Amino acid sequence: MDSATQSKSPLGSGWRELLAIVSICAAMLGMLYLRSYRVTRTDDVFRQPWDHHKYIYMAQHNPWDFHIAPFCWRLLNPFLASLLPFHVDTSFLAVMLVEILLTAVMVYFMLKAAGFGQVAALTGTFLYWGLSQATKGPLFLVWLSDPLTHLFLVTTVFLIFTKRPVWAAAVLAAGCLSKEVLILGAPLYYLLTAERILDWKQLRRGVLFGLPALAVFVGLRLLIAERGFDPSYTGTLPHEVASAYYGHLGFGYWQSAREIFRWRVQDFTGWHIRMMTVGTFGVLLLFPLFAIRKNIQPALRWGPFIVGVYAATLLFSSGYGRPLVICFPAMLIMGLNGLERVCSLSSSSPRWPIALAISLALVPLNWLYPKQVDPLFELQALVFILFLAAMLHGAGGTAIAEDRHGIVS
Repeated sequence: MDSATQSKSPLGSGWRELLAIVSICAAMLGMLYLRSYRVTRTDDVFRQPWDHHKYIYMAQHNPWDFHIAPFCWRLLNPFLASLLPFHVDTSFLAVMLVEILLTAVMVYFMLKAAGFGQVAALTGTFLYWGLSQATKGPLFLVWLSDPLTHLFLVTTVFLIFTKRPVWAAAVLAAGCLSKEVLILGAPLYYLLTAERILDWKQLRRGVLFGLPALAVFVGLRLLIAERGFDPSYTGTLPHEVASAYYGHLGFGYWQSAREIFRWRVQDFTGWHIRMMTVGTFGVLLLFPLFAIRKNIQPALRWGPFIVGVYAATLLFSSGYGRPLVICFPAMLIMGLNGLERVCSLSSSSPRWPIALAISLALVPLNWLYPKQVDPLFELQALVFILFLAAMLHGAGGTAIAEDRHGIVS
């Protein structure tokens, strides 16, 4: 391999590239693990009648015979944990660590498939590690199914970008066994591949693409009926397992949804807006704004999925950052476009190493406080502003030096 090729592919190619990315992501996972707090059964948080009790129960019993919605339809992750020969908590932890690692690796290859080079894709991978809601948050409550859902989504997008729609459809359908939000990914094939607003050829393929996921989504609800409203069933379960909405018994799926929506309307404040924006994505949310023109097309392609996720969260979820962060593939793509524009302000070349340095500087901020899950947006913004100031100062210094050189000559 000549020097020019090496400069374009600093991580190598083939198995060498894969090994390099896996090694980098494993090192990041190890540091994240050491600087993350994991809730134990002695913590007050564990005693709350939240989602984790349902998943633990499903892993210890027959997941097909559990009927508290929507958790009963998210059976894949508890099933995987039940296959391991460890204590149930250790099994969930092991499964989650593998899922986060594989997701990070797939983020890199997804970004490469989206058209970014190796250094840019690696920059996006570090930005993923800087998303505390996607990495550190799941380690806080290791029994949740979000990392597996992220893995299915990123893999689906990678397969779409690499023109393997059949495999992508199969992966998306399997992902609906993890969490029902992935049904919102059914239009992604059309959205990401259509050559015009109304592309009939891709629309037909897009319908076929979404059918397996729709079949799984509907089939689960037909095979596993919800019975959270049935006292004859909830009476056979522990209270923290039977409760469907913040400890309340006798709440069916739609009744819980009505209560959540009522709570959203009555108690919505500016703090909730923060949690839905920078409280989820941190400073990454600002990066796309630096390349608005270039990001128009990605925004249009990803917009329906993002709007669907936000609408579903407002209607059916009592959380914010954790359910919303699944939009991170779109944010990474548009964020890298913005970072590329930011680095064009620098006088140095090549410019992507500067973006890589920015992403690397943001990651350790998540390790400052092991119990802090929400991103430290103000601190992230400060670090980013310092980088901007340094680049502008360097660019100004270079311009002055060139002017002096021109005068002397």
